[in-house]
Amino acid sequence: MRIKRTSFTLYDGQGNVVSLYEEMSARPEGEIDGFIRRGKREIPVRVCYKRKSDEERERTRKRLKRKESDKQISIRPETKLFNEHIVLVTSLSQGISYRDILESYRFRRQVEIYFKRLKSILDFGELPKKVATSVLSWLNGKLTVALLMEKFLSKELFPLRDKINRSLWRETKLCLLLLKTNLFNLVNSEINFVSIASRLCVEKRKKSRPL
Repeated sequence: MRIKRTSFTLYDGQGNVVSLYEEMSARPEGEIDGFIRRGKREIPVRVCYKRKSDEERERTRKRLKRKESDKQISIRPETKLFNEHIVLVTSLSQGISYRDILESYRFRRQVEIYFKRLKSILDFGELPKKVATSVLSWLNGKLTVALLMEKFLSKELFPLRDKINRSLWRETKLCLLLLKTNLFNLVNSEINFVSIASRLCVEKRKKSRPL
């Protein structure tokens, strides 16, 4: 799982506290072996970390600086360093490299974002049923719609997706609208998808700070 700096204390084999700050300052990526204590139990873990890209780190610095300014606080150097890295803790064996673990998390994150998008657009938040069979039917219907939308998106109906910033949220909403209005079976020539894509692929919004 992904962790915060204060999530737990890591100990080495001699029971000494391991300084994640020192380890992460010395190398841009790697893993730190140790164990954590939960009551009387000692759980062996691996802390895997990787420094973010220069662009991501710069965004992180600006965000933390803005937080310091807005809340009139001083963020510790350890916290700043931690936020400039992807840090995961796992109990997986040494047979799986830390690079594979970090890469697997990246894919898992994409799955989480996908279901978050479906939850928002398809209203997955709260089940309107109480009977088990009704719940299954309701979920299957929602998943069927989701699969239809994915099939729709996979037909290359948005030709500008690789040229300018793409909004998957807006494209997914459009597909849902087409399904609701029975336009799903219309051929490509009957809808000006180039014009639609131009409107969907908008420039990234700049966040405005409150006065």
